Amino acid sequence: MRFGTQHKGRGKSGSAVVARSLAALLCFCASAIVTTSAQDLQPLLDAGHYKRAKAIVDDRLKKNPKDADALFASGVIKETQGDMDGAIAAIEQAITLQPKAIYHSQLGEVYGNKAQKVSMFSALKFAHNIPDEGEKALQLDPKLSDAYELLIQYYLQAPGIAGGDKDKAYALLDKLFQFDGVRANMIRGQLALKDNQPDRAESYYRNALRADENSYMAQTALANFELSRKKYAPADTGAREMLRIDRGRVTGYIFLAVSYATQERWQDLDATLGDAEKNVADDFTPYYQAGRILYTNGKDLPRAERYFKKYLTQDPEIGMPALAHAHWRLGLVYEKEGRKPEAIQELQTALNMKPDLEEAKKDLKRLK
Repeated sequence: MRFGTQHKGRGKSGSAVVARSLAALLCFCASAIVTTSAQDLQPLLDAGHYKRAKAIVDDRLKKNPKDADALFASGVIKETQGDMDGAIAAIEQAITLQPKAIYHSQLGEVYGNKAQKVSMFSALKFAHNIPDEGEKALQLDPKLSDAYELLIQYYLQAPGIAGGDKDKAYALLDKLFQFDGVRANMIRGQLALKDNQPDRAESYYRNALRADENSYMAQTALANFELSRKKYAPADTGAREMLRIDRGRVTGYIFLAVSYATQERWQDLDATLGDAEKNVADDFTPYYQAGRILYTNGKDLPRAERYFKKYLTQDPEIGMPALAHAHWRLGLVYEKEGRKPEAIQELQTALNMKPDLEEAKKDLKRLK
């Protein structure tokens, strides 16, 4: 967990990705909804399958409004959507019904995200709740890594007036190292990056992998780190390791799509997008990200156009770029192709869908 940064989902399945961005469900997903048991919500959240989880959650809450696990999952989904008030209400209700360590830890994270969206006075009120929730979580589960990370990030980032304490943070980090080398090394890596020490960060990320080479989280952190440094060969290797661990998560495909689009490896890009569509049929984010890279680099604009149009054929995964953003970017592609009327139409469509999309406002004003 990261105090003050909206986290894309429980389980931290790729939460080390620094720059985030990532129609109806297909028959496969509909079938999953019918057969999924109560125990299957958490894996969906961990893997970032929020649309699938939401369909299950809505059905369960319709049948039983006091289903604690469904309320908790609803809160996670609302947090991913940016609805912090709704997330707080749902998770608080879940806690009153069935207090669980993970509920308290997640609530602390949402409080941190909420604190970033309000005035300084209100932020202090929410901030003071964060360590309380972390401590409640550890009372219920003394080895809950999420709670450790919540408290570590809080004590490192909060001002002294709100209880910030770096000594407490590092003491907790030392404890975390004793039973979760993956998470502890990843936190160390993040801190090294903040201190502009990339070599140390890489060392910690590799230590995280040594702790568990099958950790999707650790593989994601290292692959993202290499991709951010434009070291495409090791980034590609890491992304393929992510797919080895779980071909049903979209992040590995996104990394490969970005890498191959940047390198203009068209055959590899097409193959990756095909595999992504086959294995994660309800999330076309790899198409969007590949199109974004092609537009930014001014390469193969017709291909970028196809990718954005593909993205627009179904509802995005929750937490991934909205359709309005795809219309905006498609408009920019049309502009580069010299198709001004079509560009204006796409930008207007983007604003009709999302009137506060400032980038589209500026571009439409420039084109008119």
